[in-house]
Amino acid sequence: MAYEYGKGLNREERIAKNVRDLIELEKGTVPYDRERGVHTTWRDKPEERYTARTLSDITDMVNARETRATVAVSNSGNGLSVRLTINEEDEEA
Repeated sequence: MAYEYGKGLNREERIAKNVRDLIELEKGTVPYDRERGVHTTWRDKPEERYTARTLSDITDMVNARETRATVAVSNSGNGLSVRLTINEEDEEA
């Protein structure tokens, strides 16, 4: 029996899971797609530089790779806050 990714999840749950998985990826760890993920090499930099780069990375990556959703990422003071908006039904395969 083959593993079915996201089996039992509705459309919104599947999209949210995809976004969460993208955000948790470290850039350079996906074979044949080394650009997928979030940079972690500047974690030892000042927080404002790290935060700005991470905000940009997450927003660009998710908006490019999960077209059924858009994200807005901000620094909430207690860490990063990700606001997920799921687009209306589309030509989902």
